[in-house]
Amino acid sequence: MVSVLVMALAIYAPFSWLILIDYPWNDYRWQWVIRWPALPMLMPAALLRRWFSFEIDNVWAIILMTFFSLLAIFGLAWLGAQRWRTLIVTGAIVLALSSLNAYVVYQLFAM
Repeated sequence: MVSVLVMALAIYAPFSWLILIDYPWNDYRWQWVIRWPALPMLMPAALLRRWFSFEIDNVWAIILMTFFSLLAIFGLAWLGAQRWRTLIVTGAIVLALSSLNAYVVYQLFAM
């Protein structure tokens, strides 16, 4: 259970700028907040979009990205549950990659 919490924080915490940013709470911001569960898979979905034709803003694409985000959390939590060192290393790598992803998403938000 601890490993699930660590992975969930490592994946979703970098996107907390959606709440903490000094930006008006208008419809545009709420669109991004509603998509928060799917945001960790936005970059992989954008890369897959080169080979498969689908719209990232589609409801089914958001549901699918959310599913794969949860799958990643539980898969990485299982990996991290093997040993404490594995949990720390996996959590640090996931946090670094998720921070990079959150930066790219912030740049898309700011456009």
